[in-house]
Order: sequence, then structure tokens, then C-alpha cells
Amino acid sequence: MKIFISLDSCSSHTVNLLWDLFKSDLSDITSDHLHRILSVAKDHAYLRKGGKTAFFISGSLGYGITRMYENIAGVHNHPVVFRVFRSKDEAMKWLES
Repeated sequence: MKIFISLDSCSSHTVNLLWDLFKSDLSDITSDHLHRILSVAKDHAYLRKGGKTAFFISGSLGYGITRMYENIAGVHNHPVVFRVFRSKDEAMKWLES
């Protein structure tokens, strides 16, 4: 799995973000992938300090993997807060609160 994230080309940034992973298959994601994604996110966290990221996902496996990411981010004191939701409406309400 390859993941490309480019924040450098953005002219403006938002502190809150919704990842719509509803139809995603995360079955190949490993713990190493989660740590690498978190490393990239942390490198750019200054752009979103105090922000929130909501993951919207279906299925137990995907939900569990994104919850692992949420926990890893917390352990590593990531400055952006992460939450995982099964409902897009719940995710949006949290982001707007």
C-alpha cells in the first residue's frame, strides 16, 4: 500500500478534517503503516495545531484499525485530536463542536 500526502502545495489549511473511509479496505494495513502515517502527520501538525480529525468508517476491521491509529496518536502526544465514527453525521457534529 502506498499513501501519498502533500500538504506543501496547499495555499490554505483547515484545522479540522474528515477522512471518509466508508468504502475503504484496510485489511492490508499494518502497525508499521500506522506509525509511518502518524510520522508524516506529526511532521505537518504545526499546520493544524489544535485541530480535530474525524475518521468515518464502516466495518469492524476498519473501525478497529482506525481506533488503533487514534490510540497511537494519543500515546505519541500528537497535537491534533483524532476520533473514529461509524456515522458521518456524528463525525460532522464532533468536528463542528
